[in-house]
Amino acid sequence: MNPYNPSELSNSLEVQPKLFFADEKGVHRQIFKKPNLMFCCQMNENMTDDLYYSVTWYVNDVFLVSKGPVLQSSINDTNLYESELLERGYKLDINVLNPSVNIHQGSSTTIQLQPTFPFGCSSRVDDLNYQTKCLLSVHMFDPIDSNDCKGSSISVTGSQKCGVEISGFYYYDWRDGVRYDNVTEMTITTRDSNDYKEGRNRFELKLLTEGTGLNDIIQGSYISNIVVTTSSETSWQGKTCYSYVDPHMRSFDGRYYENQNIGIFVLYRHKSSKQEEVSSIQFAQLASPYPVVQRTLYRVSRMKPATFEQKGLHSYFPKRSRGF
Repeated sequence: MNPYNPSELSNSLEVQPKLFFADEKGVHRQIFKKPNLMFCCQMNENMTDDLYYSVTWYVNDVFLVSKGPVLQSSINDTNLYESELLERGYKLDINVLNPSVNIHQGSSTTIQLQPTFPFGCSSRVDDLNYQTKCLLSVHMFDPIDSNDCKGSSISVTGSQKCGVEISGFYYYDWRDGVRYDNVTEMTITTRDSNDYKEGRNRFELKLLTEGTGLNDIIQGSYISNIVVTTSSETSWQGKTCYSYVDPHMRSFDGRYYENQNIGIFVLYRHKSSKQEEVSSIQFAQLASPYPVVQRTLYRVSRMKPATFEQKGLHSYFPKRSRGF
């Protein structure tokens, strides 16, 4: 007599992801250990072979497949394999512990990533290079920004690859029970956009997984959207300063004024970069009876090519920083 009824039985099951490596022949008949993932039903240790068991697998409450009936001693026959998920178009991704973050303009914050299953890398059987690491790259990008992550408004700090790397396993360093769910932090920061349109303060970013020789089910997988909301004390994108005619001037914050003095005056200077400056050189014509500035020249000093527009008598200088 078995003391467990069906409702109690369902509560005694635990799904465990496990990694195993299968032999696969390469182009030159070399044997590779290819990583594969399976999900196993771990049953209560008090269960016996008094009953037959069937296991029904679901993904996000959507029916996938039923397996069994089998005795408890053959419960491994009900395992769900990576290939079965791939056949049905499923991919696995990395769990984002904080998918929504707030960040102040100019500061940084961290996105926490945690694998919920082990993954591995393919390697030759005779390759025991313990110095090599199995790595999954997680790249961040803004799908509506034409710039790469280094030129977009939200960027990853301390990275040349626009993301982070998460460690996996080769066949020689994997064993059941080893921890695979360590949290990896990706630090992001805000930066000035390359264009001068009114800036966004809400970004829906995507993460893409890539790597070499990894489990097929995680290669090229898009991770759930990350929502980043930014805030700032002042909004500068989309603002313009200008100087024209006598000259008449307007500052980035909307103040209008005139300057009839003769000399060299700084219209705009970058707050941190000493190499970026826009100046006006004002002088009077000797033959003019009016004590006003008759000629105005503009000087741009910058390491990189200057960005400004010349529109008739108006000179517009798009603002790149809150330095003016």
